[in-house]
Amino acid sequence: MAIRSGEPTVDTTDHILEATVREVAALETKERQKERLQDRIVDRITAAMGSLPFLAINVVCYAAWIALNVAGGPPHADPFPFPLLTICLASEAIILAVFVLMSENAQGRRADRRARLEMQVNILAEREISKLVGMVAEIHQHIGLHRDSSDEVREMQRATHLEDVADAVESVAAERDPATTSGDDVSTVL
Repeated sequence: MAIRSGEPTVDTTDHILEATVREVAALETKERQKERLQDRIVDRITAAMGSLPFLAINVVCYAAWIALNVAGGPPHADPFPFPLLTICLASEAIILAVFVLMSENAQGRRADRRARLEMQVNILAEREISKLVGMVAEIHQHIGLHRDSSDEVREMQRATHLEDVADAVESVAAERDPATTSGDDVSTVL
């Protein structure tokens, strides 16, 4: 298969792909560096606590605690039903839950930033595409080709207004699931 004039070559495509991957990686690195120290620490702790080694350490420690306090011998520090162990487990669960919630909050902030960036890129792309559709229509007219005068092409040339899109999305969502706009939903209260 011959490469037609104007088609990107494999080298060009690979270069564009590599440049895009590097650009995204650089952006992610920059965003990570701007994060609060607290968020980075919490992420590391949560990652460590959400690992198999952490689970194994907990299982071994709790099994050893129970074995030492059940076996015969000197007075036990924490006899059955192990109230001290229960307090330790409850405390660990509370601490783990707080770390998980803090990590989820940080992830939510990251997701919000990414969503805003993605929306802005999509809006720019939509505007560029609308402009290109208009330019192609003008080229067709200029060289005397039959111009598609369908409503769809005219609609594609118009700028998209975000409020109109948001209203349309909400309208369709309300038709599909009236509970999402009834005001009874917890998310509308928050």
